[in-house]
Amino acid sequence: MAPQHDGRAARRRRPDGAPLRERASSRRPDDLPLEGQSREQLPPGSPGAEDRDVHRDRRDQHPGPRNPGEHGPRGRPQQGASRAGRQGDHPGPPPAPRRHQDRPAGRYAPRGRGELLHAARVRRRAAARHRLARGAHAGAGDGQDPPDRVIRSEALAAGGGCPGVTALAAVGGLLLTASVSHALEPLRYEFVDPPASAAGPARVSENATSVVGTLDVSTLEGDVRYLASPDLQGRRRGTEGNARARVHIVARLRAAGLAPLFGDRFEQQTFPDGPDSTPYAVNVGAIHRAPERDAAWIVLVAHYDHLGVIHGEVHAGADDNASSVALLLALGDALGRTRPALRRHVVLLFADAEEPPDIRTERMGSSWFWRNPPLPAHRLDLALVLDLMGGRASPELRTAGLGEALFVLGTEADPSLAALVRDLTPTARVEPVRLSLPMIEVMPYRPGTRFARSDYHGLREHARRPFLFLTTGRTETYHTSADTPDTLDYDRLGAAARWVTQLAMHAADVEANLGWRDLRADALTDARSLLRLYGAIEASQRVSWLVRRALAADRRVVERLLASWERGVRPTPDTYRALQLASIRVQAALWHPSGWWFALW
Repeated sequence: MAPQHDGRAARRRRPDGAPLRERASSRRPDDLPLEGQSREQLPPGSPGAEDRDVHRDRRDQHPGPRNPGEHGPRGRPQQGASRAGRQGDHPGPPPAPRRHQDRPAGRYAPRGRGELLHAARVRRRAAARHRLARGAHAGAGDGQDPPDRVIRSEALAAGGGCPGVTALAAVGGLLLTASVSHALEPLRYEFVDPPASAAGPARVSENATSVVGTLDVSTLEGDVRYLASPDLQGRRRGTEGNARARVHIVARLRAAGLAPLFGDRFEQQTFPDGPDSTPYAVNVGAIHRAPERDAAWIVLVAHYDHLGVIHGEVHAGADDNASSVALLLALGDALGRTRPALRRHVVLLFADAEEPPDIRTERMGSSWFWRNPPLPAHRLDLALVLDLMGGRASPELRTAGLGEALFVLGTEADPSLAALVRDLTPTARVEPVRLSLPMIEVMPYRPGTRFARSDYHGLREHARRPFLFLTTGRTETYHTSADTPDTLDYDRLGAAARWVTQLAMHAADVEANLGWRDLRADALTDARSLLRLYGAIEASQRVSWLVRRALAADRRVVERLLASWERGVRPTPDTYRALQLASIRVQAALWHPSGWWFALW
């Protein structure tokens, strides 16, 4: 049997068998004995010498402000500094305890804030000197140290150690935390009482009636089919198809006899990256001027761009948003034929760069227009923003009695806007359904934010003038290659064109002043309109039973909220957010009855 090996004994001996203590130690020539001892008393291999070397090396590698070792306070060697007789050169017995004021000022002694900062600066400058010794400031090999100015700048660039940098980082963290916590709180809306529900007698002017009477809706389908044709390749911003759509719009406006909006041009280039950059998008606009040159103005907005070609498939964008463009072109024809003398100028704006990735950014063509309007911004009395105006109503909506719904959002901002809609003559195949904008702008995971759905984004953020958002709602073809001219309901689009023309002419000729205030909501009207949408879900066989079950629970919540509000209980931000989330879920289920979009919310 082989003898057992003693590992500890082996570690204590050198390979030649000599004890480890007899190994020669590489002592530096400037080592000095402790006070009261001679070199003969400390042989090279003695444990006292080794311990002294280790202790001295540790001390010299980490000089402190009050114990700089062989370096001075600035880290430079001091001439004539004695090394003998210093405390701490050997691991002898610890000194007797002293009072606090008598404690030595060594490396581990208690220090004040100023001393700690000084020690940190010394360490940073030593590290900077070490880096610079190998860099461009090391000199020409003459062994000279870099200048103090260079060392200080290098130490500051490496992390500074400047208390201001740390403080700035702390303040930035606090601001970020505050912004995140603010985004987690629901927006605090001002809740208004619903206006009178019954429509009064028609109060539109003769000018409005005459323009509606000359409206030719037969042009709608032709304009949609050209703008959404495969040849235009989806009209994506900056493409040839987008430019061809713009040429078509300008030709139609010129043929209608309308004046250019931007001086002598129908086009407005946008420069969101600065005036010296290349144009990012191109808006198109025309104007029908009122007799008074300094009159106020209204504007009707419809974006003409779309998604282009995605994965080899053309996204034609017939409903989004060729339908709205065709509607405004038909209205322009009627204005050119009748030339009414209105109280306000009427502007038609065809905005570019509305689709992703530009939506809700300053790169939108409409955002540039609101910041650089051709007419005084404070004279803008109303903007009518149109999007998705010709989609075919789903079987669920028709069963629920909403097949002719035209959603009007924004009347909650001021009673004058609600009265403007209420004054109109009823139009066949159009049922105005009022909703507050927050009902379509909520996002489930970001309570403190709102997401504008169309070209009113920049108007609300910059100009802050009255506006209404008009839409027939999303269909299952929204943002897909199936959004083609054959999927639209042109009779419904024609009826919507008559109603929008009447609204626009009434707004351009009404004597009343139109007001607007942000962050308002009509909770009772929203709850009543939302309950009508649940009828579409209950009548659908395409919605899975699991989604219907979840929406049934939402409906009970909405019914309880409405009952409490009708009893006089005031809505709160939390209860209204519950209504908003219920709204976005039922919209998702109607948009995609299969339920996959509903699952995201």
